[in-house]
Amino acid sequence: MGVASDPPPPDPIEPEGVSEPSDPSSHDELAGRESIGLDALADPSLERLTVKGEIARGGMGVVLRVRDQILRRDLAMKKVKGAVLGIDKSGSTTLGTFHSLPRLIRRLLDEAQITAQLDHSGVVPVHELGVDKDGEVYFTMKRVRGMTLGNVFTEYRMESPEWPLPRVLRVLLQVAETLAYAHAKGVVHRDLKPSNVMVGRFGEVYVMDWGLAKVLGAEPTEEAPQPRPTAARASQVVTDQSAAERRGEEAGITMHGDVVGTLGYMAPEQATGGVDLVDERSDVYSVGCLLYHVLAGHPPYLEPNGTRNTIEVLGRLMEGPPAPLAHVAPQAPAELVAIAERAMAHRAEGRFPNVVALAQDLRAYLEGRVVQSYRTGPWIEIKKWITRNKGLAAGVGLGILAAIGGIVGYGVLQKQAATAIGKERDAANEAATLAEMARREAVGVRLAAQARLIAEEQPNVALALALEAHDRAPGQDAKSALYAALDTHREIATLHGANSYARHLRFLREGRELLCVDRSGGVTIWDMATYEPVRFSEPCMGACTRAAISRDGRYVFASGDREAPFLLDLEAGTRSRIDEPALFGAQGRFSRSGDRLLVAEHGGRVTLREVPSCKVLEELLPDGGLIQFSTELDPRDVRDLPTIIECSVRDRL
Repeated sequence: MGVASDPPPPDPIEPEGVSEPSDPSSHDELAGRESIGLDALADPSLERLTVKGEIARGGMGVVLRVRDQILRRDLAMKKVKGAVLGIDKSGSTTLGTFHSLPRLIRRLLDEAQITAQLDHSGVVPVHELGVDKDGEVYFTMKRVRGMTLGNVFTEYRMESPEWPLPRVLRVLLQVAETLAYAHAKGVVHRDLKPSNVMVGRFGEVYVMDWGLAKVLGAEPTEEAPQPRPTAARASQVVTDQSAAERRGEEAGITMHGDVVGTLGYMAPEQATGGVDLVDERSDVYSVGCLLYHVLAGHPPYLEPNGTRNTIEVLGRLMEGPPAPLAHVAPQAPAELVAIAERAMAHRAEGRFPNVVALAQDLRAYLEGRVVQSYRTGPWIEIKKWITRNKGLAAGVGLGILAAIGGIVGYGVLQKQAATAIGKERDAANEAATLAEMARREAVGVRLAAQARLIAEEQPNVALALALEAHDRAPGQDAKSALYAALDTHREIATLHGANSYARHLRFLREGRELLCVDRSGGVTIWDMATYEPVRFSEPCMGACTRAAISRDGRYVFASGDREAPFLLDLEAGTRSRIDEPALFGAQGRFSRSGDRLLVAEHGGRVTLREVPSCKVLEELLPDGGLIQFSTELDPRDVRDLPTIIECSVRDRL
């Protein structure tokens, strides 16, 4: 069955946690039938999979949202960009042998087969592997809705009550358990990072993107060394890649010298390009990097207040471990610091032997038990004393044997004390969470009562108080106050015509018009006398996260976190796409005259650009040093950025 080649435009992206419409008639052409029947399944002209929009795009591939017309469900489809198979005159696809396929297609095929054979709740199930009518190879899988682990880290760093440290650690524990299953099947992930872990809306945790995964003992090397012995594995994963290598064919997806993975979460042996050096302990290192990120607030080797290029990060990775957590995060629990540092040992021999051992320490911390990687008490002191005084230790050995009984008893007491401390810590955390919820609810109830008292005399103030009350303590009190304020308010009007949720608003022409930039990058202008739209601009992107409007309302600069920004000329009706990857998620500000645009990029560079050409006129360095946006941080978290830019380059504008 084919894939529709001319899909409709994607629906506007909804806020996280909002479910999509359940009306099946809005999804597929078969919704009008009472039953699908075998005739639809046998219809060769039926395009079963219909493309509905794009979910994500990377360096090698793209993930699309598709609709299964037969089973009436949404799926995710992954393809590689710019790689197609040959199609002969009869319309048949020319496949050939595995090693004759293009490299990107071989990697996609390998990813699909590996993911499909990892039958675990922490791995997204694969539904179908196929070739569409244009010769593009694809595979479909379950569509996951939720947030990335990077978003979870941001929520924890912002002290969100929904994401306390124990809940974040439980997510990492599920990641470790998923990797343990993959390792038991002979698969190493090799690209574990926050963006490759998804947390579903109902607590599911998925390890995503197995495109760089390695089947142990199956990767070729230039010298073709014998694979290192590994533990016996039941039901070893077998792919066309590994099968071709066992037959002696040169598949060549990953060779010696190829560096695969993501700097900041990559083990040192991966950075050397030595394929045969990578094993389960490389994934152990990556899990340690995730734990380091949680405790320090940033990835290893990437401090939040500094700028480092790839060569600098790679050099520091090869030199040794990152900055000690005791220095960058002195408030971090010592047990977790010990787990992270052991997992990130520079030499693989110093790490946990596997992720199972790492998971056991994480689980012990969460359950208030003794963490094996963190050892304190008299035993360590005795070991150090024996090392310093070997001769004297031999002479007093008999005395030490007599004291063993007492030490064993002390160890039992220490274990009991550790368990009690863990329970007290959990109880304190729970009490603090409940107290904070009660405080917010009390403030909300008080604001709702104040709003009802002044609803008649000060409707505007009452409306603001009711909205704040609903935000703090949504409930009947807040709703009643909100209804009372709206009932007495005489200046509310509903404006129709926007494409999606409003992202940026500005009044024009002394308040006679209102300009709105919505989340899809579309622009609507209303006449405030009639509340009717007078000008439109179609959506220009999937998810607009930032927008800037010139003073006269002619130009709009719109950008998204994962796509190139646009400059809209509303008077000329033109739209210019700025194809510079560094501008993804950039912030902009127009000059007073509207002929200059100040742009702050992710890497810290600030440029002054000409309008409407967007040509770079000058590079500016704001006072106080460079501005850096980490790849895991939302630039909106840098709250003083507009002030920094305005104070440092005010004369330029």
